[in-house]
Amino acid sequence: MLPLVTRHSSLVTRQVILGIDPSVRGTGYGVIRVEKNNLSALAQGTITCPKDWGRSRCLAKISQTLRDLVREHQPTVCVVEGLFFAQI
Repeated sequence: MLPLVTRHSSLVTRQVILGIDPSVRGTGYGVIRVEKNNLSALAQGTITCPKDWGRSRCLAKISQTLRDLVREHQPTVCVVEGLFFAQI
Protein backbone atom coordinates (compact mmCIF):
# COMPACT_ATOMS: atom_id res chain seq x y z
CA MET A 1 0.00 0.00 0.00
CA LEU A 2 1.33 3.44 -0.93
CA PRO A 3 1.49 6.19 1.70
CA LEU A 4 -1.25 8.81 1.47
CA VAL A 5 1.21 11.64 1.93
CA THR A 6 4.57 11.35 0.20
CA ARG A 7 7.43 13.13 1.89
CA HIS A 8 9.48 15.07 -0.63
CA SER A 9 11.98 17.80 -0.01
CA SER A 10 9.02 20.17 0.31
CA LEU A 11 7.68 18.04 3.23
CA VAL A 12 4.02 17.94 2.25
CA THR A 13 1.97 17.98 5.46
CA ARG A 14 -1.56 18.56 4.15
CA GLN A 15 -3.47 17.25 1.16
CA VAL A 16 -7.10 17.30 0.12
CA ILE A 17 -7.93 14.30 -2.06
CA LEU A 18 -10.95 14.03 -4.37
CA GLY A 19 -11.79 10.46 -5.38
CA ILE A 20 -14.21 9.76 -8.23
CA ASP A 21 -15.93 6.49 -9.20
CA PRO A 22 -17.36 7.38 -12.63
CA SER A 23 -20.67 6.19 -14.04
CA VAL A 24 -23.26 7.94 -16.20
CA ARG A 25 -26.14 7.02 -13.89
CA GLY A 26 -24.38 7.09 -10.52
CA THR A 27 -20.98 8.76 -10.15
CA GLY A 28 -19.61 8.32 -6.66
CA TYR A 29 -17.25 10.80 -5.03
CA GLY A 30 -15.42 11.34 -1.79
CA VAL A 31 -13.25 14.16 -0.46
CA ILE A 32 -10.79 13.59 2.38
CA ARG A 33 -8.23 15.77 4.10
CA VAL A 34 -4.90 14.26 5.12
CA GLU A 35 -2.95 16.20 7.74
CA LYS A 36 0.12 14.50 9.15
CA ASN A 37 -1.33 11.14 10.27
CA ASN A 38 -4.97 12.24 10.51
CA LEU A 39 -7.69 11.59 7.93
CA SER A 40 -10.92 13.62 7.83
CA ALA A 41 -13.90 12.98 5.57
CA LEU A 42 -15.06 16.30 4.10
CA ALA A 43 -17.74 15.15 1.65
CA GLN A 44 -19.09 12.01 -0.01
CA GLY A 45 -22.01 11.08 -2.14
CA THR A 46 -23.40 9.90 -5.43
CA ILE A 47 -24.33 12.07 -8.40
CA THR A 48 -27.43 10.31 -9.71
CA CYS A 49 -29.29 10.79 -12.96
CA PRO A 50 -32.71 9.38 -13.87
CA LYS A 51 -32.89 6.63 -16.50
CA ASP A 52 -34.90 8.84 -18.85
CA TRP A 53 -32.14 11.50 -19.03
CA GLY A 54 -29.88 11.49 -22.07
CA ARG A 55 -26.14 10.99 -21.66
CA SER A 56 -25.35 14.63 -22.43
CA ARG A 57 -27.68 15.85 -19.69
CA CYS A 58 -26.13 13.40 -17.20
CA LEU A 59 -22.60 14.46 -18.16
CA ALA A 60 -23.55 18.12 -17.70
CA LYS A 61 -24.90 17.41 -14.20
CA ILE A 62 -21.81 15.35 -13.27
CA SER A 63 -19.51 18.07 -14.60
CA GLN A 64 -21.27 20.85 -12.70
CA THR A 65 -21.35 18.90 -9.44
CA LEU A 66 -17.64 18.04 -9.68
CA ARG A 67 -16.80 21.67 -10.47
CA ASP A 68 -18.73 22.75 -7.38
CA LEU A 69 -16.82 20.20 -5.25
CA VAL A 70 -13.46 21.39 -6.61
CA ARG A 71 -14.40 25.01 -5.98
CA GLU A 72 -15.55 24.28 -2.43
CA HIS A 73 -12.78 21.92 -1.27
CA GLN A 74 -9.86 22.91 -3.55
CA PRO A 75 -8.32 19.43 -3.74
CA THR A 76 -4.57 19.06 -4.22
CA VAL A 77 -4.96 15.55 -5.67
CA CYS A 78 -7.67 13.86 -7.74
CA VAL A 79 -7.96 10.12 -8.32
CA VAL A 80 -10.37 8.52 -10.76
CA GLU A 81 -11.25 4.83 -10.77
CA GLY A 82 -10.66 3.23 -14.15
CA LEU A 83 -13.78 2.58 -16.21
CA PHE A 84 -14.86 -1.00 -16.80
CA PHE A 85 -17.65 -1.93 -19.16
CA ALA A 86 -18.99 -5.42 -19.70
CA GLN A 87 -21.99 -6.47 -21.69
CA ILE A 88 -23.29 -10.01 -21.25
